[in-house]
Amino acid sequence: MNTKFKNICFSLAMFCITALPTHCQYLVVNLLSGQTEQYAVSEIRSIKFVTNSMVLTQNDGMVITWDIAHILNYEFDLSMLSSDVEFNQSNALHIYPNPSSDRVQIDYTGREHSPVLIEILDGNGKTIVLLFSGWHEEKTSVSWDIRSASIAPGTYLCRVSSSSSKVVTGKIIVQ
Repeated sequence: MNTKFKNICFSLAMFCITALPTHCQYLVVNLLSGQTEQYAVSEIRSIKFVTNSMVLTQNDGMVITWDIAHILNYEFDLSMLSSDVEFNQSNALHIYPNPSSDRVQIDYTGREHSPVLIEILDGNGKTIVLLFSGWHEEKTSVSWDIRSASIAPGTYLCRVSSSSSKVVTGKIIVQ
């Protein structure tokens, strides 16, 4: 089954898929850049279409966002096995220790070789720290010194944005 975005009406403010096909093994997202991304259906909590974005939320809370203009198509595929297509481990975001009151290490792993931004956002979505702005090649690691940021304890968001309009986020709990 191949679903093209051109056939979906986006006049609604939001369209959400929470009942994913149980007979399928993977969600495959094909980008206009030629990159193909694959996610195990069993690891997906929901998929939302909001304004001009496709938002995938995984069971572990990781959120991946694509600009719809950069997506060729997506499909739920039963026939794809990891031996047929290398399973996409791109956009892995690891934040540790978490929670923390001192220093947090942020490791972003992705296959794309492109410019990325790694930012810390407050609860209102405002960037409070730009940790990294540069070229990403497979793995980018940065450290955030929480004490020098002089911020209040609470929940913050680490956002990694790539030039391919992909956004990966993860929570950081500051004690």
